[in-house]
Amino acid sequence: MCGIVGGFGEKAYSTILNNMNLLHRRGPDSSGILNLECGLVLGATRLAMTDPHPRSNQPMTDDDSGNVVIFNGEIYNYLQIKKNLVSLGLKFITHSDTEVLLKALTYYGFEVIPKLQGMFAFAFFNKLSNTITLSRDFLGKKPLYYFLEGENLFFSSQINLIKKFNSYMNLDFSSVQTYLKYGYLMDPQTMYTECKAILPGELIEIDLDQKIILKKLNFTPSTFSENVSVDLKSELRKAIEERIVGHEDKFALSLSGGVDSSILAIECAHLKLPVTAYSLSWLNPDKARYNIDSELAEKTANQLQINFKKIQMPNGKNIFTHIENYVKAMGEPNANPSGLSMMELYSKIKEDGHRLVLTGDGADEVFGGYDRYRKVDLFNNFPEFNFRFLGKLIQSKSKKNYFARKASLALFNSQSDLFWNFFHQNIDNKLLNRILDTKNFSVEPKLLGSELFSSFKIPRKRLANLMFKDLRTWLSMESNRKLDRVSMWHSIEARSPFQSEQVINYGYKQMESLNFSYGNKILLHKAFPVLKTLPVSSRKAGFISPVGDWLRSNPALVQDSLTSLPAYLPFNKKELNSLYKATQNGDYTKLKLLWSLVILNYWFEFNK
Repeated sequence: MCGIVGGFGEKAYSTILNNMNLLHRRGPDSSGILNLECGLVLGATRLAMTDPHPRSNQPMTDDDSGNVVIFNGEIYNYLQIKKNLVSLGLKFITHSDTEVLLKALTYYGFEVIPKLQGMFAFAFFNKLSNTITLSRDFLGKKPLYYFLEGENLFFSSQINLIKKFNSYMNLDFSSVQTYLKYGYLMDPQTMYTECKAILPGELIEIDLDQKIILKKLNFTPSTFSENVSVDLKSELRKAIEERIVGHEDKFALSLSGGVDSSILAIECAHLKLPVTAYSLSWLNPDKARYNIDSELAEKTANQLQINFKKIQMPNGKNIFTHIENYVKAMGEPNANPSGLSMMELYSKIKEDGHRLVLTGDGADEVFGGYDRYRKVDLFNNFPEFNFRFLGKLIQSKSKKNYFARKASLALFNSQSDLFWNFFHQNIDNKLLNRILDTKNFSVEPKLLGSELFSSFKIPRKRLANLMFKDLRTWLSMESNRKLDRVSMWHSIEARSPFQSEQVINYGYKQMESLNFSYGNKILLHKAFPVLKTLPVSSRKAGFISPVGDWLRSNPALVQDSLTSLPAYLPFNKKELNSLYKATQNGDYTKLKLLWSLVILNYWFEFNK
């Protein structure tokens, strides 16, 4: 795992040289800078997980071609790719996936990228064509941002390095709107108009002579076109084994007490792996339900005879110190309160000397774990009418009727992004426009996911449409982003076996056989019947957080945020002040918005 950075222009070398320390958390084991004759500067820091020897440090150059790569991530099928390259006569001097990626890109070109299994963000310099190619994995597990303007090119794993290169970037107002509506940003948006994110599953080739983008290509893992030949348990077990190579003697498991992480615990116990499971509990939560998950997790670990540690979160009055570190770790506003819980969890995991954590992220989007899938399934077999105007009319007349609004979207508009928005937005456009004192929500971000219909060649079903967009948009741009930032802030690599390309392929093809009907993870329960003997929670919760208690425990923090925000944007002061009451009346929608505003204010304070 690494942090990568590169640039072209007068300031590139000095910027990288003077700011490599900003990438230290992503790669504390080594760092290097390469200044190429063409004017391109490449830098990388390394968290050495595969072939942890100096020979695999980066930037890495291919002696035969002069091509160079900087790479953040893990390629789990690199040994098979290496075997194929060796059969063609290529020679290797390391045992790393970095060298395999470098030689594969040199020999095969872009066609090898869909064949990569794992998580990655890389920059590949082709000496012959004098181009740089930037790319990210299909589920956006690893970040990559870029700035391209005139003669200046700069890219990095972190936006704060790009801001060091160009300190005059402008706030992107539409990104603020997206954040307030959903609680996070959506690629390619960032908080700055001049800086963009490489999309999950995208590659961009840039001509270094003309400083222009030659091509943008989107790819889907080639695994999705393959037949399913083994059972789910075998696929998941293989995914676990691939992700612990080199760390079989010690690693951690994030155990929430739910189905997904409990299955990982079952397999770790079966394989007799030396894993330590971690879960969170709360000292003074305002509702006892916040500790149910950790209690179940402890019972599950004990029953499976897995080492278990329960981490205590601080009380609400002391949470502000965690907010500071969380916002710094994210580098952008993210309003999911579970992020603060994860900061404490990963802090303790780091203290215990772990460098690798397995998580259950990704199972819900593939095996149907969210409660919204049950609601959508009520309409899954109804015909979809094309009278979109009728659906809009019903919507406009039923603003206070939840069922009528849901039914109108399902029957008349389930393929549109409005259908997905209904289940994901924290606030609607009307409230958003009042809060920001604007007339219109200016930009609706484009969602990813619809392309999976062609990958799996299934009819357009309502539930499939929602699940595909959850996988490609929600999981990629919120959940995986948060997991990467929090884990790497603590120099820990987090890996998610359920996001294996083979597991996803198996899951969706089996869901297809079920006509994409809500199954409440029936495929997982069928594959792992031992779940019936464990105290596993069937509800989807994860590491939930008492955000209401946090806000009530810090009235000065809340008031300061509401007072400060109008200095940065045209917030409606009257609307902001009315939100303060949410801490007492329990209006969950406004509590979420209030929390979003607190986080946003912190981000502004750190980025003045």
